[in-house]
Amino acid sequence: MKAVAALTAAALLAAASPRLARGEEFLSRDKYWHGLAGMTLASTGFGVTLALQEGDSTGIPWAVGAASALVPGLLKEGIDAATPGNRFSWMDLCWDGIGAAVGLTVAQLLWLAFRE
Repeated sequence: MKAVAALTAAALLAAASPRLARGEEFLSRDKYWHGLAGMTLASTGFGVTLALQEGDSTGIPWAVGAASALVPGLLKEGIDAATPGNRFSWMDLCWDGIGAAVGLTVAQLLWLAFRE
């Protein structure tokens, strides 16, 4: 599942080319919040699933963690696309993916460090 998270982040980075971003800055306050939200949601989804499975890290916590971060990001961008005066942002989605990858990695490392 680690490979899935890495591939998701790489695909989102590739999709966020400057041509598709329409002049968006790669580093901005908005992107920081997208990354932080992705990281928080992914690590929380991972941790809750891991606790419910009583420490069984067979990949399901990774999938739930990634979905916990990316599904709300996709929904938000879909709402943005449907809102007049707003648009879908690949760059925002890219930062959701980066945050998810970081959150999942940190959660996995913490679990490995503190498991009994």
